[in-house]
Amino acid sequence: MKNEVRIMQVRSPFDGFPETHQYEKDGKLTFTVKPRILTPLAAKTADLLTAASLCFWGFGLFISAEDQAINNLWGWLLYWGSLFALYPVFRWLWQSMLKTEKTLVLDADEFRVGGIFSGAGYNRKLAHSFALIRHDKTKVEQMQHEYEVRKASAQGKVIMKKPYYAESFHLIFEYMGQRNDVLDIYGHKEALAVVTRLKAIDDVLGGITQGGQGTTLEPEDQWETGPGDLDDWDDWND
Repeated sequence: MKNEVRIMQVRSPFDGFPETHQYEKDGKLTFTVKPRILTPLAAKTADLLTAASLCFWGFGLFISAEDQAINNLWGWLLYWGSLFALYPVFRWLWQSMLKTEKTLVLDADEFRVGGIFSGAGYNRKLAHSFALIRHDKTKVEQMQHEYEVRKASAQGKVIMKKPYYAESFHLIFEYMGQRNDVLDIYGHKEALAVVTRLKAIDDVLGGITQGGQGTTLEPEDQWETGPGDLDDWDDWND
């Protein structure tokens, strides 16, 4: 039997969402992260536009259909079936169009938040961390929903309000104990993916710049400088 050699492609820890690029810039390892996300306002707007699109489609289909196509069971099943089938399509289209992308750049020295009209840079060598916190408008939204539900109940109606801010998070960069908002993200899964990616990159950069006190991507980054190392020998000879 011939020996078979299987070449396995190792998946990068920075594949998938959010889009991440790793490269060298001015001799420094640099990461660019480009999360494309929905804000809570954009998520709400997408749902409203989806409902409007379905109403427009349904009304147009209804008035354009022939009477014999609608006035039977199969005609009605086709009519309502098309509306249910188109709901996820319209929702995906509107959400895709309303998503926001922001560029985040990290290297050994800085964390930079890029923007079309403005940007901010922070010194990574100072105390910092990435975190998720509940959106500030969560409590206000909950109080508003409770009021509307009680009002409807008093009128003999039953309603259910969809939360948006309660399902949203602020991605913050805590810098010397101060909060700096980076992104508003709708969806727990998406928010967790972004903050986890940023923490992983921050840990990798820490492993390179802090004497191995973090995760390293290359074996040579694991060497720590200590007494008796070649660096010390060179210093003595100087």
